[in-house]
Amino acid sequence: MNPKVSIIIVNMNGKSLLEGCLTSLFNLTDYPNYDVIVVDNGSTDGSVELVKEKFPHVEIITLNKNYGFTRANNIGVMHAFQKFNPDYILLLNNDTEIIQKGWLKEMVNSGYDLVQPVILNKDRTIQSKGGGLLILGIPYLIKGEEEPLWISFASALISRTVFDKIGLLNENYVIYAEDLEFCLRAKANNFSIGVAKAEIIHYGTSTITRLSRKKQIFYYYKTRNDYWTITKYYRSKLMKVGYITFSILQSLTLLLRKNIEGSKSVITGLFQALRNPSSNSHSFPPPNTSLSTLLIIVKRWLEILYVISSMRD
Repeated sequence: MNPKVSIIIVNMNGKSLLEGCLTSLFNLTDYPNYDVIVVDNGSTDGSVELVKEKFPHVEIITLNKNYGFTRANNIGVMHAFQKFNPDYILLLNNDTEIIQKGWLKEMVNSGYDLVQPVILNKDRTIQSKGGGLLILGIPYLIKGEEEPLWISFASALISRTVFDKIGLLNENYVIYAEDLEFCLRAKANNFSIGVAKAEIIHYGTSTITRLSRKKQIFYYYKTRNDYWTITKYYRSKLMKVGYITFSILQSLTLLLRKNIEGSKSVITGLFQALRNPSSNSHSFPPPNTSLSTLLIIVKRWLEILYVISSMRD
């Protein structure tokens, strides 16, 4: 018998994106044993009405306000366990599109405790085959054949045994880097992480992404949460100093681009992380600095230096 899968989709004012996501999901998913739960974070654009009218078989949880990405997902996960008793939870962004019939079967049969598909951009180029962490503490997306340290929660299948042992997503993170933290927590408990031979498209245009960038939430939470994660799972001073240095240069770059609010948000996020550091409960060795990761480091620094030098001209 096919294991039971509960698919959790968090939505906030993403009506058109949500409709496309659900349409592709039901049109192409041939896996016989799954249910779908939409957790709506206080939408006012008719998202809830859309689901009720066009997708009446979808379980919908309507929240009275925006509780953030991590808490909304946790609400969906707990609801799924109580009502559907699934073997797996699939976290899926509302700005994704299913393009293969056998995608979910491939993920379930992958053999990993946490697994993502190959995530593609709109033009079908590779966006992510999981992610890694540089020696300087900077997360990055993998596009080659490198073994992933963490997977993207844009589309992630997670075994129930993982939740049972390590708990839910860290709600203090609110949004961004929650996938990195959760995967490192799972890795510390010896769960396997990988990428399945399946593909989906991730447009990267979700309402929550657009709003967070506009309001500079992205820079604050990404900076704070990345540093929290590094200090929680690694004791390497090089990683900590490297990330602090990178954040300062990123703030300077944004300032030179006249993005004053973004620059302030990076520094504020870094200050909050330094002021309230997470307790170090693990001691992973620093990541290996392979040639590919060195090239990523060089590329990032060159990009920053180019922007700074161009602003002087």
